[in-house]
Amino acid sequence: MFKRTIYLLFSSVLTLFSSNSYSSEVTLVRVLGQQSAEDVTQDYFYQLLGKALKAGSTEPYYTRLVDATSLTQGRSMQLLTDDIIDVYWMGTTIESENKFHAVKIPLMKGLLGYRVSILKKQNLNYFSQLSEAEFKQKVACQGEHWPDTKILQANGYKVAAAGRYDAMFAMVNKGRCQYFPRAIFEGYGELAVAQKTYNDLVMLDDVLLHYPYPIYYFVNKKNIALSMAIEIGLEKLIDSGEFDSFMQNHKVTKYAFPLDKWKGKRIFQLNNPLLSKQTDPTNPRYWITTF
Repeated sequence: MFKRTIYLLFSSVLTLFSSNSYSSEVTLVRVLGQQSAEDVTQDYFYQLLGKALKAGSTEPYYTRLVDATSLTQGRSMQLLTDDIIDVYWMGTTIESENKFHAVKIPLMKGLLGYRVSILKKQNLNYFSQLSEAEFKQKVACQGEHWPDTKILQANGYKVAAAGRYDAMFAMVNKGRCQYFPRAIFEGYGELAVAQKTYNDLVMLDDVLLHYPYPIYYFVNKKNIALSMAIEIGLEKLIDSGEFDSFMQNHKVTKYAFPLDKWKGKRIFQLNNPLLSKQTDPTNPRYWITTF
């Protein structure tokens, strides 16, 4: 109720911004393009951002893609700091929320934290039978600057960190790590692309890792009007049902639905020490709470 009140207040404030510098300063919205061919999730966040901006303001917004080929997450965050991009989506941490303004509406309603794993076909049956203690002893590939790396390590999992996203598929294929955890909505689309190069890769989805992990839109703290427009727009999309419909039908996220398909899977529960205390993963407006 409190957040809904703030959201309505923001709607009024945003109208005031629109009458002066807002329309001239925040017309162009620069976001990153795909990191590589396997980066199929970029389209989901890009399209959702466009819908949110359209719903959140009467001002016209134009989005422009900035080349993100082979960028690390650390470098991408620096582009946001340097005002080279205006919006960046990523899994949240206390540190990133202190550095940037987070629009605290989970863009996947928490599904980012449910992880299947890409691995080599020859290891599929073996991994399906591992206990949680045994799973922890296998080496996971993760991004050097990804919060997931710290989350896994904090829970006793072994991790091989890589600077580039696309390199991790090659690392699994060459045995430099043994599995590559991916969110249930993103892994299948990525695997379909990766198999064109690495046809020995498959998906392990009988065993899932899970930790509460929202992905947010982040903007520079100086860009208040843009963050308000995004938040108002997302709230309106939730109210209208368009948010859920988009998530359930987009070519990337539709793999996760219907959620009944995940019943009976083994799920290893992990803690997320990087979440701020204000994060409430039990709020059904923003999180999928039955899985």
